[in-house]
Amino acid sequence: MLGKKSRIVVWCTELASVRAINDVAGKGFNIVFVNDVQSFNNRIMAEPTAVAAVIDNAAAHDHAIDLLQSLRQSHPQIRRILVTDYCDLAIIVQGLHTEAVQKIVYKPIHGPELLTALGAQTAGPMMPLQQAHCAASSRAVG
Repeated sequence: MLGKKSRIVVWCTELASVRAINDVAGKGFNIVFVNDVQSFNNRIMAEPTAVAAVIDNAAAHDHAIDLLQSLRQSHPQIRRILVTDYCDLAIIVQGLHTEAVQKIVYKPIHGPELLTALGAQTAGPMMPLQQAHCAASSRAVG
């Protein structure tokens, strides 16, 4: 597999998330972007060796869990990743309960979190994509 990148199929239409996925995963993976249910299903069938499927709940709406569940049954070797906001708790619980979702990546997308969900090894510490969120964060110790 020397020189050949693994493929991931991504259904995400939010510009900031698309950029983050490209910036972080584009270095180690061939990314195939889709925009609808039919395209997603077609690409999964055309890319049976894909290592992961990433679906943004905001793009897929009511289809996210159904698609990931279908993927779980038809291609169990493909990692199933849901990109979502913290406020989508019902979808998150449903996805985890039905085992349709294997990993969750929260918005704004944080590079190491995405790479971990994809199963990639990082060479060293990575800076988050959203610098503004990290600069102001402080943790209580106790």
